[in-house]
Amino acid sequence: MALDPATTRVAYNTRALATFMQRSPENRSLVSVTATLDLGSDIMLSSWAKEKLHHLDFDLGLGKPDAVRRPAFDPVESLLYLLPRALDGEIAAAICLRDEDMERLKADKQFKEYARYIG
Repeated sequence: MALDPATTRVAYNTRALATFMQRSPENRSLVSVTATLDLGSDIMLSSWAKEKLHHLDFDLGLGKPDAVRRPAFDPVESLLYLLPRALDGEIAAAICLRDEDMERLKADKQFKEYARYIG
């Protein structure tokens, strides 16, 4: 779903931020894209779902990968990665939540309708 330019200021705010940073390089350290992030209720999302990596072979004699994952996932509360889509179309998600939030997610009826927890 696209953002409606009539009801959002995302484009304007993005241009204003880029202009500020370009015109005031000495103030770049004042800019924080997570300044108003509340890790107790907000989610940071990075999607790699459209990255086509399953065809890579790396010339190691191992063939093509069965799965593509992050080699390490440091625990950062509220961080969620959608990993590259598998050949069968499945998308794995690496999710870091507080224990009680993860338990609620695993028990959620709608979540279980579309996803399964694998540990």
